[in-house]
Amino acid sequence: MTAGLATVAATILRRMDVTDADKRPHAFSHSSTEDGETIEVGSTVGGTSLFVLVREKTGRVSLDSSVLGQNEWTDGELKAVEPDPLWESACSICSHMEDDHSDTFGLFLGLVGQERLSHCTDIRMPWVEADGFYLTAQGEHHFIPFPQRCEDANSVRATLIKMLRGARAAHSTH
Repeated sequence: MTAGLATVAATILRRMDVTDADKRPHAFSHSSTEDGETIEVGSTVGGTSLFVLVREKTGRVSLDSSVLGQNEWTDGELKAVEPDPLWESACSICSHMEDDHSDTFGLFLGLVGQERLSHCTDIRMPWVEADGFYLTAQGEHHFIPFPQRCEDANSVRATLIKMLRGARAAHSTH
């Protein structure tokens, strides 16, 4: 089960708040207007963003997810929400996976019944959280759950290796 919308919103804000203005987190795009700011996560060509967070100067924050729905809060309400435990390492996990292991993404998509996308050459990992990760292929976002919750980067690494071995074994029997 993916994190709740409030946790996702709190995680996005935490990542943005600790990042230098000239260096955005992985898969994030940011724009500002006189009314506030918009942060998109996992934008796709010809598809929707995985998450769109709008923070208004009035203190209202809304999150729209192409997968999870939408909700809104005040800045104060979100400050009381704990971000996902992987919030500090998630961007580097996604970047590392895309840079060094993107060839495995098709196998992971096969784990959730998306074999038709397994041969796409432009699969991205825009988001990882304690319960799993998203892969984006052909403008579609797919959640791949971890078999158990991962509380830190080391457990994500071990879990991904275990999942990959299982996916390779399953793929080789077909």
